[in-house]
Amino acid sequence: MLKVRILYMARNLTQDEKDYIIKLYKEGLTYREINEKTGAANNTIAPLVKGIRSLKESIKIARDKGKYQLTDEGRRKLSESGKKSCQKTGKAWTEPERQFKEVLNEIGLGVKFPDYIKEIFGLEDDDNPTIYFQYPLQRYVCDYVDLKNKIVFRVNGDFWHANPLLYDKDNLTKIQKFNVSRDKNKKIYLESKGFEVIDVWESEIKWNRENLIGRLGKLANPLPLHGRDPQFESEIAHFDEDWSERLKELWFKKPKGRPKAEKEKRTCLECGKEFFVSGKRDKKRRKFCSSKCSNMNSRRAKRPTKEELEKDIEEMSWLAIGKKYGVSDNAVRKWAKAYKII
Repeated sequence: MLKVRILYMARNLTQDEKDYIIKLYKEGLTYREINEKTGAANNTIAPLVKGIRSLKESIKIARDKGKYQLTDEGRRKLSESGKKSCQKTGKAWTEPERQFKEVLNEIGLGVKFPDYIKEIFGLEDDDNPTIYFQYPLQRYVCDYVDLKNKIVFRVNGDFWHANPLLYDKDNLTKIQKFNVSRDKNKKIYLESKGFEVIDVWESEIKWNRENLIGRLGKLANPLPLHGRDPQFESEIAHFDEDWSERLKELWFKKPKGRPKAEKEKRTCLECGKEFFVSGKRDKKRRKFCSSKCSNMNSRRAKRPTKEELEKDIEEMSWLAIGKKYGVSDNAVRKWAKAYKII
């Protein structure tokens, strides 16, 4: 077997070594498996195999090898990852997620927490929990999942997930575009696995809670929901015609106009220049037109002009000039440098 040298730049490999890496990749090996076989780093492998295999082909190979399905070991790793994240940030859930749990409890549905969240934050499961919080469904960790009825509840922030009632799809920020694209792919995947995806928006929980409770109230019914009530097929969880305008008013409130503070005219104590101040803090403290004048006034010794300093340098030593102005000879040299005399 050809042994590939451990080199980090693809251009340092021989053609035989490059061909061998490409051959292994075509056979269905992952970057890690190629690394274990050859010693080549990921940034060596990537440019060589770029475009050889599509994502769909990679997923098929992984599925055939039994690595595509989430195993118990995979769930344990996700749990450990979530635990580290919670310990680092000190947060288990967002405010909308906490409020949505209250809504679920109000309609009679209990919530079950992951072990790592219960361990770190001392939370306890509700009585008779039927909804799972932060439940992993293959490559996605979902906010709330009803496994019995196969329903996924996504609690979305209005800005971060670009609520269509608030944001024009053609004028989204970079992070909004990324999140919208990811949400779309997530929904397609979950629906392909037979799950119903219900989007719950932050604003609905905050300002339209009664409507949300009305929409979700029938989930407490033990009968499965797969009669597909039309209201659950909408991505936008709002049904009042006036809600969109009302929502914009709530989110994009105009700042209350404050009366402009009266400007006060003052004279700089250093240069004599006139300037204006406004605001209580400035009126109490400000005595100079600029920070430059303030710094000059704070000097312990008065600095001579450039002409005066040039004349002194011609007639006296650095030490004598320092004594004349009550400073050190180094201070005099700094003056000379500032005036670009030396």
